[in-house]
Amino acid sequence: MEDDLELQRMAALVGEIERLRHEFQPMPDDIMDSLSDARFGLAEVVMTMPARTTSDLSAKLRMLAATNGDDCSFDPALPEWLAVLQAEAIAISQDQFGPPAVLDRKGMEAVQ
Repeated sequence: MEDDLELQRMAALVGEIERLRHEFQPMPDDIMDSLSDARFGLAEVVMTMPARTTSDLSAKLRMLAATNGDDCSFDPALPEWLAVLQAEAIAISQDQFGPPAVLDRKGMEAVQ
């Protein structure tokens, strides 16, 4: 439980750092560089933490949305992180609901 809250808190912190980067522009380059380093470094830490719950998954998704909201903030790792989220969502879904149903060609659940 504590790990879940830690992931969610750190994801929220990344969003706050991103907000500060935009709200307080213009600022000296060295300050912006420090905020950017913190934002990208912490985002990587958050994305490598395993999402164990839908709340964790949601926190990661909100963080990605907040930090990639415009062309000035685009994270080149976004496609990789979205793939991570997809894999974690599938794993969480299967843990909660079991394996997905197998559908036949008409979209009906196939009996096995």
